[in-house]
Amino acid sequence: FHAVDLTDGLVNTAVSILAEKSSVIHHVIIEENLCDVVQIYNCNSIVKGNALVQDHVIIHNSNAVRNTITGSLVDLHATYNIFGIVSANGKSYVDNHTIVDHIAPHCESNEMYKHILSDSSPAIFNGKIFVRPDAQKTNAFQSCKNVLASDRATMNTKPQLEIWADDVKCSHGTTTGQLNEEALFYLRSRGISLANARTLLLLAFVQEVIDRVTHEETKLRLTDKIISKIQTSLAI
Repeated sequence: FHAVDLTDGLVNTAVSILAEKSSVIHHVIIEENLCDVVQIYNCNSIVKGNALVQDHVIIHNSNAVRNTITGSLVDLHATYNIFGIVSANGKSYVDNHTIVDHIAPHCESNEMYKHILSDSSPAIFNGKIFVRPDAQKTNAFQSCKNVLASDRATMNTKPQLEIWADDVKCSHGTTTGQLNEEALFYLRSRGISLANARTLLLLAFVQEVIDRVTHEETKLRLTDKIISKIQTSLAI
């Protein structure tokens, strides 16, 4: 999703994915340079037996974005993953809501979001994992990690688990902080400028999510975009 020279607008999109047995779907959502457009994006996936659905949510230079991403694992050995990168500054407002619903047993889900927030940008992450009573042997993992590159940026995060089965492996967690001063000092002591050191650390922070993208051209494009965005937000 990309907007050019729009002063006002609303985009409301709904996507439904049905992954039949043993199918593999990699779904990349890129929301960038949205000018003054408000973006509402809803995606619902149903994952059947031995199938894989992997959603990638990449947000740059947004105005106002609200994403609701939902995945339901309905048959044995289904896998559903969500990986997200949010790079926001200026007047950006980013709101991500996710639901992973484990209905069948012997299924797995992995969720990882990383935010880099600059200027006075606010962001929200609200993620929920349901494990239904029949969903024994579930593996479900959720993580939201955030870097505030400005003292004025704010992050509101709420990871949640609701488990009604007793034979599961589940975890959820969130961290919010700033760049490690010792790591910055180490890089600067090797002759790297402060701006470049911060860029390297922030790129390393999101690299784990970028590596999950399997399409090489898209992965390279995302890396270039993220470096450019980080440099712009840090006013290099």
